[in-house]
Amino acid sequence: MPHTARQGSDKLAAIVVNPVKVDTEALRAAAAESAERYDWPEPLWFETTADDPGAGQTKEAIEAGATMVIAAGGDGTVRLVAETLAGTDVALGVVPGGTGNLLARNIGIEVAGGVTDTVSEMVQNASTLLPGAKPSTLPMTTLARAVEVAFGGVDARIDVGWAAVEREDKTRERMAFTVMGGVGVDAGMIAHTSEDLKKKVGWVAYLGGIARSVANGPNFHLRLRVDGKTHARSLRAATVMVGNCGLMPGGLHLLPDAEIDDGRLDLAIMRPNGLIGWLQIYGRLVVQSGIMRRTDVGRRILLEGRKHVRALTYAQVEEVTFRLDSGPEEFEVDGDAAGQITAARIWIEPASLTVRTPKPMPENEGLRTLARRLGITGPENSPSRPSL
Repeated sequence: MPHTARQGSDKLAAIVVNPVKVDTEALRAAAAESAERYDWPEPLWFETTADDPGAGQTKEAIEAGATMVIAAGGDGTVRLVAETLAGTDVALGVVPGGTGNLLARNIGIEVAGGVTDTVSEMVQNASTLLPGAKPSTLPMTTLARAVEVAFGGVDARIDVGWAAVEREDKTRERMAFTVMGGVGVDAGMIAHTSEDLKKKVGWVAYLGGIARSVANGPNFHLRLRVDGKTHARSLRAATVMVGNCGLMPGGLHLLPDAEIDDGRLDLAIMRPNGLIGWLQIYGRLVVQSGIMRRTDVGRRILLEGRKHVRALTYAQVEEVTFRLDSGPEEFEVDGDAAGQITAARIWIEPASLTVRTPKPMPENEGLRTLARRLGITGPENSPSRPSL
């Protein structure tokens, strides 16, 4: 049933919910309570479907006069709502109900399975493997707090990444991302992970997908253009990721320099040479994601001791274009499989989306910004074209 614009209020919320991912009764109750507490009118309500997983409902909400659209669901729902809102003045609220919950993590919204409750989440989700058990749902406390951030938080402008991809049949498609897009092991991991297992054990299900992707390669060849400069030779890689922010489940900082509002993209190219190369990459990720990152002193030590690892190359860029010479590979955006592609152009649109964040929004300061603030200089602490 179409919604009509409501008169007499300068703010109106709409909720776009994936009923498969989120307890709709709990969400309605939490939304009603927060709307009343923060003096919002009764929100509009839209449910996603298999045929329309979020974009159509968001357009209808905008036409009905919504000033905020709350995306309640997994990363796919959040991404489609964000894509539709990008370039408008309508704010995005996020109620995370998926496996990765990537945007929520990066703007400071509490999610189940964060750094402090990873073990408890694994124990809780393990119980759902018992015969007759139902998949776990978002804890009510987490859901209510996310809803409260939407109604009672503050606006923040963030960047949005865009990818124009080409398929093997030469068809083209354009899609937005708020966190990252990638081709190779990360995309293969997502494509090879069972949806049923994700529902039962959460992001831990990706571990099997990672193992299969690493064991099977992929080692593909591509031609790369960064900020208009083409590399002369075809490169071999296992993964190419382009991100807007980089905090992953388990507290992993996959892109240590990324900031969600710096107007830049962060490029990561993984080129391991066998098991030793993968161990080097793993060691680098663990060090840059650990406790040393949480204080200025620790981060200064981390920055000054930062060494080049050939298996893992980072760079900050504004646009990346690549074509796969070795054939189509799986592609992912914001943790969702996006099919196989043969080429992509990826760019950033700065400050093009308003999101509702906690008070205040946490400062996920990238290591390059920190280096400038602390006066640390070095070849790895200034943005540059990747040395390949």
